[in-house]
Amino acid sequence: VKANKQTNKRTHKHCTMTNKVPPYSPTDYGDTPVASIGPLVERLRKTAESRIAHDLSWRKSQLNAMSNMLKVHREDIRSAYFADLGQNEFFADTVEIAEIQSEIKFALQNLSAWTSPERVPTPFPTNLLFPVHSEIRAQPRGLALIFVPWNYPLGLALRPLVGAIAAGNCVVVKPSEISKNISALLCYLIGKYLDNDAIAVVMGGTPQSPEVLKFRFDAICFTGSTRVGKLVARAASEHLTPCLLELGGKSPAIVCSDADVPSAALRIAWGKWTMNMGQTCVTPDYVLVVEELKEKFVKELKRVLIEYYGTNPKDSKDVGRMISKSRTEHVANMLDDATIHRLHGGKTVCLDERYLEPTIVEATPDSKCMQEEIFGPILPILSVQDVRSAIEYLNARYSSVGAHPLSLYIFSQSKQTQNLILSRVPAGSVAINGTIFQLSNIHLPFGGVGESGMGSYHGKFGFDFFSHRLPVLNIRNVSSNRLDPGVWMTCPPYTRRKGDAMAAMHAMYAQLDWIRFVGKWIVAPILVAVFLFRNPGFLEEVKDFNINKGITILGGWMG
Repeated sequence: VKANKQTNKRTHKHCTMTNKVPPYSPTDYGDTPVASIGPLVERLRKTAESRIAHDLSWRKSQLNAMSNMLKVHREDIRSAYFADLGQNEFFADTVEIAEIQSEIKFALQNLSAWTSPERVPTPFPTNLLFPVHSEIRAQPRGLALIFVPWNYPLGLALRPLVGAIAAGNCVVVKPSEISKNISALLCYLIGKYLDNDAIAVVMGGTPQSPEVLKFRFDAICFTGSTRVGKLVARAASEHLTPCLLELGGKSPAIVCSDADVPSAALRIAWGKWTMNMGQTCVTPDYVLVVEELKEKFVKELKRVLIEYYGTNPKDSKDVGRMISKSRTEHVANMLDDATIHRLHGGKTVCLDERYLEPTIVEATPDSKCMQEEIFGPILPILSVQDVRSAIEYLNARYSSVGAHPLSLYIFSQSKQTQNLILSRVPAGSVAINGTIFQLSNIHLPFGGVGESGMGSYHGKFGFDFFSHRLPVLNIRNVSSNRLDPGVWMTCPPYTRRKGDAMAAMHAMYAQLDWIRFVGKWIVAPILVAVFLFRNPGFLEEVKDFNINKGITILGGWMG
């Protein structure tokens, strides 16, 4: 691997930050030759068929190796993020490395439980075959394909990879060709630390992506635009391959009349600009604010921006960069629009430095910035008369055509208002009085709905997607005796007597839930009350931890 000794410096009024350009230059890891993709997939397919990845010790060894590589190469990851996205060490450490490590730790802690058979009830009439039990087993799908976007090129590669490995799969990882430094580093790290007969990387862009999709995979995870997601789904349909599609969409923030305005401004600004300068699929794309709070909200939002980044954001170490010159130009062109009114920023655009100033604009539904997902540091503000008007706007413009947002942010202190919006606006995920933090809860699924995606992952949900939930019915009764109820009831000849018996048993089992309810919520409390009435000293004995006397009282009462 070639060493690159160039440095990039950014000066701002608090300090000077120096970051090395990553030692893994994109030129060290060129595009994967198209002709070699077929043999690579075939090699991993053979590994998958060998069942090596099914072994729990193999899965744990790969997860531990991934955790170790993140610790050893922390500085390289920081440098790569600065080179590609202008992000500082805090971003690389907390948003990417720490979240991946949490995912790994959670999988390692729960892997034995996830892979153990899950016993489920065996109701009538299946239980006629007693003794019998039912269970669900998590079965590895086989060979998975993970497409990685450029905006979070490490986390959106390794977090689904954790789920795929934990589930016992072999994996082909396809990084983005746009985030060149992090993709090169990812290729190097996977090659160095993980089992290359089971986990491999395909580098490149347009020629490589269609080529890899020609082959059969057992699961595909794609994160990216809705347009490309449809192409992936179309290719996957040729092999009936299940897909997890994490797509885009314009995620709105609704500031209601009872919102805490300073808190709303603080958290929307954090989610929009601190989180990768708007280059996040769940970033607040625009704000719908009730008319009565608009002026106050905009004033608070401006104050927060200056508090976060100072009067010259370009010099702030906390202001990242756009991924490319072309993306910078594309987003900047949204400001060339007579329908918008600039409220803050938008004056400084440096294409060569991939910099666009954090900007607040007042927009209309017809503005350029409202026609597509912005994916940059422009935040449009639209005023609405009330919450119902906001709901009507979202449903008419997006929900009615299936363009549901990947995330929805509600700023309200009223439970009634929160529930009204939750019941009327479909979304992939929701955060109330906050932004983006729902993704950091490993117990919540992350996924879209409608045009914002299908399927979900994070934590156990990722393991579940990369697993086939195999239902197993184990009948230990091998009787063929006609007097056995399981044989007599289920096998011909079918007589009226058998039909009446089956109907009677169905009716009896239909009453079991009612019987359980009565026993749990009526009979049991009555028995407890009678016992305590007849033995008023029992609770005092329990409080004093005098268990022997408690047993004596209980025994006397039962006797």
